[in-house]
Amino acid sequence: MTVNHFDKDVKPNGSDNGIQPKRLLDIKFSAEEGHYQEGNYHFDLTIYLQLGHEDNRIIDPHQLDLNQLFLDIVDWETSSAPSNLSATQVQVQPDDDFPGVAVKFHIITLKPGENYQLGIIAIYNGNFFGQSTKGGDSLHQSYAFKSPARYKLAFLAARDNAFADGEQANQVNATLTALDPTASVDNLKLNLTVTGAASFQKGSQLQACTVHTDGSGHAVVDIYDTNTEGEAVTLSGALDSDKDVNVSTPLNFVKFYKVTVQRLDSGPVLADGKGHFQLVLTIEDKGQPYTGAFEIKAGPQTAFFVLNGNPLHTYTDYKGDCLDRNGQVVIYFYNKALKTETGTWDLLINGVVYKTSSWAFQHPKPDYTLTFDIMKNHAIADGTQANTVQAVLTGSGAGANIAGQKLVLNVTGAASFRKGSQLQTSTVHTDGSGHATIDIYDTNTEGETVTLTGALESDKTVRAADALIFAPVLPKRLLDLAFFAGKGTWQSNTYEFDLTVNLQIGDENGQIINPGHINLHQLYLSVVDWSTGKPVPQLSAKQLLIQPDNHFSSGIAVKLLISVPHSSENEDYKLGIIARYKGGGFGQSTQEGNSLHQFYPFIVYGASNTPESVELSLVSLPGQPYQAFNTYNKDTQEYGFRLSFYVQFYNASGQLISVNALDQTRLGFDAVDFLTGVKLAKTHIENSRVFVKDPQNNALGVEIQINTTLTDFQQIGPIVRYDNKVIGADLYRNLPIMNSKDYGVANYSFTNKHCDIYLDEGWVYGYAPTGILAYLWPSYSWDKRPILVSDTKGNLISDTEGWGFKLDYIPEGATRLEVAFKDYRGNVVDKKSVPLPGR
Repeated sequence: MTVNHFDKDVKPNGSDNGIQPKRLLDIKFSAEEGHYQEGNYHFDLTIYLQLGHEDNRIIDPHQLDLNQLFLDIVDWETSSAPSNLSATQVQVQPDDDFPGVAVKFHIITLKPGENYQLGIIAIYNGNFFGQSTKGGDSLHQSYAFKSPARYKLAFLAARDNAFADGEQANQVNATLTALDPTASVDNLKLNLTVTGAASFQKGSQLQACTVHTDGSGHAVVDIYDTNTEGEAVTLSGALDSDKDVNVSTPLNFVKFYKVTVQRLDSGPVLADGKGHFQLVLTIEDKGQPYTGAFEIKAGPQTAFFVLNGNPLHTYTDYKGDCLDRNGQVVIYFYNKALKTETGTWDLLINGVVYKTSSWAFQHPKPDYTLTFDIMKNHAIADGTQANTVQAVLTGSGAGANIAGQKLVLNVTGAASFRKGSQLQTSTVHTDGSGHATIDIYDTNTEGETVTLTGALESDKTVRAADALIFAPVLPKRLLDLAFFAGKGTWQSNTYEFDLTVNLQIGDENGQIINPGHINLHQLYLSVVDWSTGKPVPQLSAKQLLIQPDNHFSSGIAVKLLISVPHSSENEDYKLGIIARYKGGGFGQSTQEGNSLHQFYPFIVYGASNTPESVELSLVSLPGQPYQAFNTYNKDTQEYGFRLSFYVQFYNASGQLISVNALDQTRLGFDAVDFLTGVKLAKTHIENSRVFVKDPQNNALGVEIQINTTLTDFQQIGPIVRYDNKVIGADLYRNLPIMNSKDYGVANYSFTNKHCDIYLDEGWVYGYAPTGILAYLWPSYSWDKRPILVSDTKGNLISDTEGWGFKLDYIPEGATRLEVAFKDYRGNVVDKKSVPLPGR
């Protein structure tokens, strides 16, 4: 590749400066490792480009608007769109190392096993300027690949080097793995072949066969061989439905010699170096006596000598050719350990073990045996669940004592004898029955098989070992779930909001899984329709964040961005989720199935239900004056009342909107001076709320609590907003906010006067804040108690006599007229009294 200098005849302002790429100077492809998802193969492909002028000068990509650069992925041969492949351009950025531009694509292939050879066509600002295909005046580089198969086939030799006697078999475990998480490995057909004299059937020649996998993708195959000289053969296999999924492995069959062992004595033999047992060993080769070399290995604890008529030597290991012409040899075994021991000896020919036999010696001293009884296995490797093993010590012979014996234990891998810390060596003491129970934990969350070993401290030859299996930490159940939604916003014609899903996951036993024990990046939530369990049409859910959360014990928080398009009518949604880990589903929250049943409901309000105007009216009973629920504090002279009114909403076409179709979260209410439209001084709005929804009349009842210390006449009116836009008010008609429109009546007039009374020629007069009630409050007994109420000017009036009332009855003995002022709750807010005339 020729390295040119960037064109410097540009303005350093980050724009394209009118520069247009005219040539495609160089190209390089780089693909990342892919994966299967929902039946299709996904991977990222980065294409590095070097863009140039007409005269081949390289263009500095920092001086271009890279948002205008687009590549079409095409078939390199035909320059047309490739079949069974989807390519999405996801990122364009400068690459100073190439140097040039790096364009990243997300590639999805729709057909496993398909061969592809990709080229590109380059477009900037809508104009073609270069290509890399087979034809035309262009570069000719391409990216060729084959969409991988959905499966991988492997052979694991469970048993090799079997004897070629037609009876003993090599055993192979065929394992089929699904690379596609949605693909099943159950009951798939494998075609197998074998070479040489090998056969899949004992007693006959069968060199081709078919097997079917089990639910785990496994199939076990036995292979026999009748070439007694031994041979290496090849086992081959392929998936019947996809011949590209294949594998081969060599198998070795060992030359066969017939070996027989006859013991001539009987009964126990003491390990005192004197007692022995006698064996006759016979070897045949194709029915004839074998007189060649052989080898015996018995281990360091046991000695023997080989006798063909005369003793030759004492051995622990022997290698020679002492067989007679009948293929026989006599062997005497003895032991000097002075304790009970067992073991094996092996017969080898040409380094191959043809016979393994046991030996055993007894001693009158105590004989101990240590074994492990696995009481619980396959615990989850989360560091808190344990496999349980019981060590069992047995003893025989004089002086044997199994109680209180100290055992030294060891464990491998990430296992530990202590929860919460690493302890791989421990000691325990047996109880009176020779038992000791041990719990073993493991923190390898991927799961593993570990080895537990133990020995009697007083006799290290008394040993035991066993394998323990710890299962991987895998979510199997969805234990609990809660939804928390953020405030929604409109982005163009799309409604978006954050939805946080708090999860508590568990294993198959319902035990809570700590989030730190799994790879949270492998946990994925699919948002579905709660009623059907299927994707919601036109709804998009993007997983933004996943992290541990304390909403639940050992909980997980998954933050999703929910996007739905705008429509003319309201849309009701009820969302559920399906939880997957490493591509496998383990729980759901939907209406159907064995699952949780929580859901998140929400409404996207349509354009036809957007209010543009309102109709207002005060809340009062027919024929009754408006009741404002007035309060008063004489110490602070703070006057309070509730402004209560009904609101009906109309859309841009003047149609009345149903209150059930209205997004109340976007409404706002305020109260201001009726004449000026501004907020009153010394006045506080404590709260505003919708206190009733009336679907019959399609009206909302709104209540605003107002407190003020103003003392002169006031008139206050409400303002109604939708998305912070004023859509109605009851204020002075000539204010700009009113647009000369009449939205109805919802204003309230009041005067905050201090409480007072006086008498004038038998009439009672007085003042109080508007709406405060005045009750006669006798010191003695009165026959009647007429009620006065303060009007909008603060004057006490009677509903029968107007301003004031006639005091036409005075109880006997009364000397003063007392009046109690009460708020709407009946609480006394002030008291006043005056002398009665002539008393």
